[in-house]
Amino acid sequence: MAKRMTFSLFFLMVITSAPLFAGDKYYEHMLDAASNGDAEAQYNLGMIFKKGDGQPRNSVEAFKWFKKAAEQGHLEAQQVLGMMFTKGEGVSQNPQEALEWFSKAAEQGNADMQYRLGAMYYDGKVIPRDYGEAMKWFKKSAEKDHVKAQYVLAKMYVKGQGTQQNFEEAAKWCEKSAEKGHVDAQHNLGIMYGKGTGVTRDYEKAYIWFSVAFMEGKKGARKGMAIIESKMTQDELDLAQEKATELHEKIYKTPSEEKEEARKKAAALWEEHNKNRKPPK
Repeated sequence: MAKRMTFSLFFLMVITSAPLFAGDKYYEHMLDAASNGDAEAQYNLGMIFKKGDGQPRNSVEAFKWFKKAAEQGHLEAQQVLGMMFTKGEGVSQNPQEALEWFSKAAEQGNADMQYRLGAMYYDGKVIPRDYGEAMKWFKKSAEKDHVKAQYVLAKMYVKGQGTQQNFEEAAKWCEKSAEKGHVDAQHNLGIMYGKGTGVTRDYEKAYIWFSVAFMEGKKGARKGMAIIESKMTQDELDLAQEKATELHEKIYKTPSEEKEEARKKAAALWEEHNKNRKPPK
């Protein structure tokens, strides 16, 4: 019995210590490579300390290694460093330093960082507001298909922030964002088609975009639908609802094996909606 217990204890020690040993080896390897100037290893070491992965969490040590990697042009390290300066994590909070590192990452062409930099200039919370700079960075990000940047860019064109007011450009970017699933953009596009703002007025398209937003739970979309419904016949509404269902499937990439179930849910949604709306003309 004693031998069996001794063996079991030994076995338990082996299986529980193995991952720790492997983790120590990984840490030693990263530390050696990072100390010799490997930027990727410096970034990985920073993540080890930031997350407390195999080593005690240490934001100061994480910051040190991220900075070394960032100074060598490591994109992800520059992003993390900007966030650490923003939050005051492992270093004193410093908006200007955050701006500098976000700018370096953005200048490397990273769409997320270009959007974040645009947001910093737009909000004016961390740095002085500058709509011109915000427009510049949002546009760079939007051109790389960043959905949020496309949406904000559309709003700036509507308001004439950092640029001349341009409803056609607003509609263009709003549609790009809507097609990628941005619900607010879908709702706004419904308004634009309903009013003919930046586009040729088209009640069917307005209804379709309001409907897609409605299917995603957008508050206010039903009100937009109700306004357009008063301008359409029953046959036009039936066709528009069918097109909205198809567009929703396309945008949100409903898998083939799930389309039948998705169609049933959409049909139930339309049935519930149609019961409560006013009869069309």
